[in-house]
Amino acid sequence: MKPYPKSRQTKKPPKDDAPPKVTVQADDIARALLAHFRAGPKGLGYSVPCAEVGLDSGRRVDLVFLRFSKAPVAFEIKVSRADWLSEIRDPTKHLDALNFAGQLYVAAPPGVVQEHELPDGVGLYEVAAFTGKAKCVVRADRHSPEPVNWHVASRLVAGALRAAERGIT
Repeated sequence: MKPYPKSRQTKKPPKDDAPPKVTVQADDIARALLAHFRAGPKGLGYSVPCAEVGLDSGRRVDLVFLRFSKAPVAFEIKVSRADWLSEIRDPTKHLDALNFAGQLYVAAPPGVVQEHELPDGVGLYEVAAFTGKAKCVVRADRHSPEPVNWHVASRLVAGALRAAERGIT
């Protein structure tokens, strides 16, 4: 008897006792961070999210919150352990973002980033996959960012438009 062709074969059904696999997207983490920072007594209040903001060095920051009376807060979003491990192979990679913003955080699902792996001065936010709640695990040091020139301002505006297109508002 000939076997069914691959196009007609079905995948094995998942085991009933296995928990459902949840994948977290970077935009989900960004929305959770925005909701967290806008809420509560210590929240940022109104802030403008900017996605994928380019820096002078050619690198980019995944998310920046612009605030009206304080320095911006930058986030590097990591969705997997492999993504984080590739980030920490280059220890100088985060320095440009640290100079650009008043604070720099890494945002990831729980268990992706270990506290002892964080570079000096960088904080950590964990975002739960099922609930979408963000929680600060390690506070970032505050820095005085570099002044904003017209080139950086144009990149921030482009980042704000990208965030709006992706529904991070």
